[in-house]
Amino acid sequence: MYYYLTNFLFFSMVGSFFEQGMKFFFFKEMKSGILTGPFVPIYGVGIVIILLVWKQILKKMKTKKWIQYLTLFLILTVLLTLLELVSGILIETLFHKTMWNYKKIPFHFGKYIALPISLGWGISACLFLRFIKPLTDSLLKKIPRQLVYFVFFCFLFDYFYTFFLKKLIH
Repeated sequence: MYYYLTNFLFFSMVGSFFEQGMKFFFFKEMKSGILTGPFVPIYGVGIVIILLVWKQILKKMKTKKWIQYLTLFLILTVLLTLLELVSGILIETLFHKTMWNYKKIPFHFGKYIALPISLGWGISACLFLRFIKPLTDSLLKKIPRQLVYFVFFCFLFDYFYTFFLKKLIH
């Protein structure tokens, strides 16, 4: 459980920095994250989904690596697309905001999912598992537990502030 918490927090912050970079360099009008602090939880949730599916497939599949990765690609493409769709709908329903809109992208389905983006999520997930996960696994093991718990507390405070306190203050 601690492994997934650490990955969730780390990649929620990496996702925030990624979006800020995209906004700064490419898409000035881009909206980034609903929380006040440096967390974009959709990336953390996505990584946890990737890790859970990877663990289940590798444990259960006794077959060639390329078949495992093809299976991972197909399953993760669907699951990450569903995550993006559900997240977009929830953000719009709860906050009356549209954080992204893929209507200008070919083969879009509504405004929250598009085939090229979905394929990108599947490819990125497989590249993450093959090349990035070994590096981040060794890096995250070196982070003291107290720091992880402190960051988790900051995340919870940010969540509480964004959803409850901010409305009371403003």
